[in-house]
Amino acid sequence: MASATTMLLSSLIYFKDGYEAANEYNEGLRQVKWPLDYFMKCHQQTDRFYAQVGNGVADHQQWERPEDNTLPRPSYVVGAGASQSGGADVMGETAAALAAASIVFKATDVTYSNYLLDNATSLYALAKNNPGTYNAAVTDGAQFYSSSHWEDEMAHAAAWLAKAYEGNAIADTYLSESEAYLDHSSIWALEWDDKRGLVNFVLYEMTNNDIYKNNLINFFKSDWLFNGGTELSQPGLAFRLQWGSLRYAANAAYLALLSAKENINSESYKTFAKSQVDYFLGLSSHNNQFSYVVGFGTNYPKQPHHKAASCPYASDDPNCGWNYFNIDQDNPHTLYGALVGGPKNQAGTDYEDRRTDYVSNEVACDYNAGFTGALAGLKYFGLSPPE
Repeated sequence: MASATTMLLSSLIYFKDGYEAANEYNEGLRQVKWPLDYFMKCHQQTDRFYAQVGNGVADHQQWERPEDNTLPRPSYVVGAGASQSGGADVMGETAAALAAASIVFKATDVTYSNYLLDNATSLYALAKNNPGTYNAAVTDGAQFYSSSHWEDEMAHAAAWLAKAYEGNAIADTYLSESEAYLDHSSIWALEWDDKRGLVNFVLYEMTNNDIYKNNLINFFKSDWLFNGGTELSQPGLAFRLQWGSLRYAANAAYLALLSAKENINSESYKTFAKSQVDYFLGLSSHNNQFSYVVGFGTNYPKQPHHKAASCPYASDDPNCGWNYFNIDQDNPHTLYGALVGGPKNQAGTDYEDRRTDYVSNEVACDYNAGFTGALAGLKYFGLSPPE
C-alpha cells in the first residue's frame, strides 16, 4: 500500500497539470488521504510501526463481501515489541509516502502537510534503527509479499525527505543518505519490491547528476525498449513477468514519462509509454481492441478477481461464498478503472477472462498506481486518447 501511495503521490507532484486537465486533481488528493491517515495511525508510538493488520492466510480462505468479513484482525508490529529485528523496508517506504504527501498537501493544508512531514521524519529515524527486511518480524505478510532488500526503500524515503525539506540545511543530509543507500546495479523493474527506478528519477531531478540519468537510460535501454531482456511481444506489450504483467509495463511507462519530462530521450520514451497505455486500453492495432481496464470500451474483463465485485447484493443472495468465485459468469458489479494482471506470456495470446485465473485477472492498488501516473503523464504531454 505504501508503494502504491508513493507512486500516486509522485504523479500528483510531477504531472499535476495532467490531473488538472482531466479535472481529477482534487479526486487524487481525496484518494491518497485515506492511506496516509491509516499510515499515521499505525505510527502513534514513536518506537514502533504496525506494518500489517489482518491475516493474509485466513483472508484467502474465505470468499465474501468485505462487510461480511468477521475474521479476527491481528496486528503485526516492527520496531519495539516485534519478535524479530528488521522492518526498514516497510517503514522506509511508508516514510517516503508521508514525505511526498507533505509536498502535495503543502499548498492546500499546511497543518496537515507539517503533520505528514513530522511523521515521515520520525518513521525514517525509526527505520534507520531497525535495518533489514520485515520478513522475519511479519511472517504472514512475507508469505505474500516477501521483501528482497530494504536499502531501496530507505533510499526512496531519504530522497523524498530531501525534497520535502528542500531549502533547509537538513535536506543535504537526507540527500547524502539517499545516495549512500542507493544500489547502482541493474534495475530489474520498478515495482513494490524495487524502488530504485523512482529513486534515480527523484535524485536526478534534484541534483542533475548524470549518474542517475544514466541509470535510467540503462534501465530502458537494456530491458524495456525491446532490445534486451524484455522482448517485444506480438501485440506490442513489453513483457517482464507473467504475474501482473501489465503492472510492470505500466510502471515502466510511467517512469518513461517522468524521464521524458526531464528531457531524457523524451520522444522515444513518450512513444514507448503511449504504446503500452494504448495496449492496456484496447487501442493498439495489435490487440484486437480488447481493453484490460474494467469498464473501459466495449470489450473488457467481466470477471476480475475481486471478492466484492463478484458478490451479488445481499438482497439478491445474502450468502456469498466460493460458489460465486467458481461460477463462470460476469461479475454483478463493474469494477470501473481496475487494470487486471494481463497476459501470462510474451505473445499476449493466453489471456482468459476468468476470475479463477488470479494470475491474469487479479486487481491491486499497485497495478493501478503506475497506470494512473502514466495516464496523467500522457495528459500532461497532450498524448491522451480521445475521450
